[in-house]
Amino acid sequence: MKFFLRHLELFLTAAGLLVIFSVTALVHPSGTSPWTVAAVTAIAVGVIHGVLFWLVRQRQRQVRQAALAEAQRMLRDVVINQLAVIRLGLDLHGTSLNTNRTAIARLDEAVAAINLALHDVSEESLARWRAKYEPATLQR
Repeated sequence: MKFFLRHLELFLTAAGLLVIFSVTALVHPSGTSPWTVAAVTAIAVGVIHGVLFWLVRQRQRQVRQAALAEAQRMLRDVVINQLAVIRLGLDLHGTSLNTNRTAIARLDEAVAAINLALHDVSEESLARWRAKYEPATLQR
C-alpha cells in the first residue's frame, strides 16, 4: 500500500491513459472522429486528476499541520519542564536575592520567547528559518 501511495501520481496517470485509449477504442458514435472522443475523455480524465491531486494535497497538508502541532506540544512540554528545573536550581542556589531575581527575570523572558517561537511553528516559519540559516550552513 505504501508503494502505491508513494507513486500515486504515476498510477493515476497510467489509469487515465488506459481510460482514454479504452473509451476511444470502445465508443464510436456515428459521425464523430475518434480524436474528438479521445479529447473529451482526456478533458474528463484531466478534471478528475486535478480534483484527486487537490484532495491528496489537502490531506497531506492536514497531516503535516497535525504533525507540527504535535511536535509543538511535545517541545513546549520538554522546554517548559527543563526551564522549571533551571528556575528551581536558581531559587535553591542563588547567592544573593537581587542576583537571583535578575536571573529569574531573564529566565522568564527566555521562557516567553521560547513559548512565542513554539507557538509560531508552521511550514511558513520553518521556511523563514531555512532561508535565514541555511546559507550560513552552506558556507562552512
